[in-house]
Amino acid sequence: GICIQSGNISAYVPNMEGAAIGAGYSGTCGIINISGGSVNARGGGGGAAVIGSGYTMSRLSSCAGIKITGGEVTAESFGLGAAIGSAYVDGGVSSCEYITISGGVVNAKSTGNWLPPAAIGSGKKGTVGKIIINGEAKVTATATHDAPGIGGAQNSNFGDIEISGAANVTASGGNLCPGIGAGSTTGTQWTYGKISISTSGTVTAIGGA
Repeated sequence: GICIQSGNISAYVPNMEGAAIGAGYSGTCGIINISGGSVNARGGGGGAAVIGSGYTMSRLSSCAGIKITGGEVTAESFGLGAAIGSAYVDGGVSSCEYITISGGVVNAKSTGNWLPPAAIGSGKKGTVGKIIINGEAKVTATATHDAPGIGGAQNSNFGDIEISGAANVTASGGNLCPGIGAGSTTGTQWTYGKISISTSGTVTAIGGA
């Protein structure tokens, strides 16, 4: 796995098929733990997530999980994979087992305009398990095109989304997509979990027009 506890970490991968932090092309990665420090990760032009699983074509790429408990994390995807989560899939499977954010400040952004991914969640046809945001986490997730801020991109699979504790969350979806939830589907049945919100903090979810 990958463990970041302190320091200033910058990771940038242009035209990427491997994640900036996580799995390579058709590769696997253990749990990504971020508990402190400042992390700035950017990537695009390819299918991989910025923090999470790698792009794959007719193979398997996986991330065992992403756990953020502290620090400041900024992740921006201008490609096909999620800023935090799973990649775009062109055949095969790209998955992230779970995403938990229980502390720190997280700012995730998806700005790709072709087959766009969620900011936190999955890329098109990707898979992500539970997304849990709790504790005193402060999370902003923004998708500027056809994807949700938190959840699944077009034709993707995702598990339950749970927001609890004292978490503060702002999630903005792109064109015709919810701030929190599922993107569009085209001709195939995909699986989505339930959304539960019980935080004492504030949750703002803005759908795209």
